[in-house]
Amino acid sequence: MAKFLDVDGLQHLVSTYIKPELTDYVNNKEKNLVPLDFSVSDSSLTVTYANNKLVINGSPTKAQSAYSTVYLNAGTYALSGCPSGGGVETYQCELRTTTGSTLAVTDIGNGTTFILQTSGNYRYNVRIAGGYTASNLEISPMICTLDDWNVSHSYEPYKKNIASNSEIMTMWENN
Repeated sequence: MAKFLDVDGLQHLVSTYIKPELTDYVNNKEKNLVPLDFSVSDSSLTVTYANNKLVINGSPTKAQSAYSTVYLNAGTYALSGCPSGGGVETYQCELRTTTGSTLAVTDIGNGTTFILQTSGNYRYNVRIAGGYTASNLEISPMICTLDDWNVSHSYEPYKKNIASNSEIMTMWENN
């Protein structure tokens, strides 16, 4: 019967028995939970990436979105990334369900905190209002724990926070 390690077991295994240079990779707890892997709801928007940030261009005739799916456990978080000047008539960053329903969590330039009652997949959603022209609109999409937010409100790019078993084995073999 195959046995699987939880994160603590994997960290212990790597730090105790495997190469020390892999320990930092496995122990790496990242602040930002939003991957830079955005889709668009309509072809009137284009998404590119520059400097680990999202860049949106387009002039939708009705509200459209760029979104990235993120798994969140129940808990207290902060959502940020919207540049100042955001609003219902321009652009805003939101937390939505994967079916598109809004959860009343909206950032228009200052970040916001929220309590999530249910673990699951959610969308970090950038909503561009109909009639607004986004021209190189730079978004720094971030959801982090409230503890991380209280330490610093500064943006940190998303990084994968743990290696898969196959990635660890590849690193092991190559080091």
